[in-house]
Amino acid sequence: MADDSGSGTLWAGITALYAEPGVAEACIAAQDGAGADVLLLLAAALKTRHGVSLDGAGPALAAAVEPWRSEVVRPLRALRRRWRGLDGVDPLRERLKALELEAERAQFERLAPLLAGPPAEATAALLRANLSAVEPALSREHLDALAAALLRGWRPDPGG
Repeated sequence: MADDSGSGTLWAGITALYAEPGVAEACIAAQDGAGADVLLLLAAALKTRHGVSLDGAGPALAAAVEPWRSEVVRPLRALRRRWRGLDGVDPLRERLKALELEAERAQFERLAPLLAGPPAEATAALLRANLSAVEPALSREHLDALAAALLRGWRPDPGG
């Protein structure tokens, strides 16, 4: 697929961010504990690092990805998780995991064009605001854990 929108660069940033220490665990905890969309959380964090506010964008972002997420990504994830620990299914689980990641990439392709917003100072406050914008139902506990994990590898200005 041709990538003239820059979404390939954004995807690379999202996968790198997910690999940072503690980020995956905090994202999965928010996903499992609050139904949060990991891709939306990572996109919000990445846009924060680029100094972009997503204030008010959350509903449009969620609406753009919800049909794909509920019909494709979540069923693949649920099946992969149900197969955990079953004898002889590890190779199939790995293939499901690859399909799930491919489905998330396709979900991101729907999301990427909507990730524009006004410039803002890249601070810890903007990170929390962007996370809350894309997942307004996040508990304070999940928001704090995500912010802490996402800030470990990147230090915004102290005034944020």
